[in-house]
Amino acid sequence: MEKREICYHNYYINQIKIVLKIDGEVYNFKGYRNEKDLICISNPKEFLEKSGYKVYNNSDNSNYEIEKNNIKIKISKVSCTEFKRTVPFLLNNIYLGEFCEKTDFDFKKVDEKTYIVFNLESLRHMGLNWNDEKLKTAFFIRKNLKNNFEIEFICALIGNVVNEGNFGYFESSNYKTYPSNKPEYLRHMDNHHNYRELASGKNIMDLGIGIFDKLDTKYRNECTGFKENENSCAIICKFSGEKCLSYSEKHKFGFGCVQWTAPNRLKVIIGEYKKLGNIKPSLEQCIKIEINYIKYEFQNIDQYKKIYNEWKNKTLNFSSSERVIEATKEICYKYEIPKNKEYKLPSREKDALDWLKVIEENIY
Repeated sequence: MEKREICYHNYYINQIKIVLKIDGEVYNFKGYRNEKDLICISNPKEFLEKSGYKVYNNSDNSNYEIEKNNIKIKISKVSCTEFKRTVPFLLNNIYLGEFCEKTDFDFKKVDEKTYIVFNLESLRHMGLNWNDEKLKTAFFIRKNLKNNFEIEFICALIGNVVNEGNFGYFESSNYKTYPSNKPEYLRHMDNHHNYRELASGKNIMDLGIGIFDKLDTKYRNECTGFKENENSCAIICKFSGEKCLSYSEKHKFGFGCVQWTAPNRLKVIIGEYKKLGNIKPSLEQCIKIEINYIKYEFQNIDQYKKIYNEWKNKTLNFSSSERVIEATKEICYKYEIPKNKEYKLPSREKDALDWLKVIEENIY
């Protein structure tokens, strides 16, 4: 069989249906699985334009330059190089994975022959009555973790996170309605570090990363003494340099989409933010840092790895809904550990199940 016939044969054998869902509309495209087992999109210019991007011609023949909302992105052109002179329809296509990684789209594999491509706008047409912030948080958690964890566990993570905090969010210290419920560490932060005025209920995207250094500076009452001093925010408190020695059981606050509060975890996530420099981070930067840290904890920290692995083994014969419920409880009780967790669990279970049934089971 000649090369051209072989390539045509392989192309049709490995052909895939790619369904683009955007703004309530559905468009069907052809794709194929190439020799590297990667999904390629045929008719890429039409696909890119239907997905809302302008496509520019440029002198760089190895890339498409695309633009949306004044943001320009380069997408690699790929082809079946062995047969590129004989099979023109395999030229200048794009990888589905790279397109979704670089843009605001995600994809779901329905079966070996069908892939669904969708973005945040698509979700608004699927009947999930969530506000924009909640939808956005869920969408990016799913997009960034789907290759690392089983989908029921991701649904459970979504149910917990959308009820816990937003990306870059500082825990509120406003307990005006129930002042007796205010944690001791927030009393300390308000009294000695002006936390209420500087950061409470605000977002790092508005405040800038320099806020962390400001919160390390003592603003109010004299904080002197040594170990276990009631006003101390460090193991040994030395304020001559007006800096906290370390994060401790008093010098802390909830931060981010998980509301990391434990000093050892808080110190790490703040360290990752500080690597960006003294800037106001974008939503995309916050998402990348915090989701990568969630992934890191569940893959590298023994106590959190154990949560995921034990859940997988325990729920092998459970239904999808049962797996989501079990994972939601495990994450709530052993990972996020909010105050009054038994009262907060039901709303987390509901949102996790809603995401499973409204989105995961109905994307197609």
